[in-house]
Amino acid sequence: MAVTVLVRFAREDGVAVFWPLEGGAAVAAAALLVVARSRLAGKAAV
Repeated sequence: MAVTVLVRFAREDGVAVFWPLEGGAAVAAAALLVVARSRLAGKAAV
């Protein structure tokens, strides 16, 4: 069963970019998204 994930990246200019990812790339993107969110949360707290 193939897993397809639509990853949304909100850029600094406010444009949302959608990338369809499948399989291992989707898992890697999900991990990166978690890291990015934690870093953004850290920046917002400062």
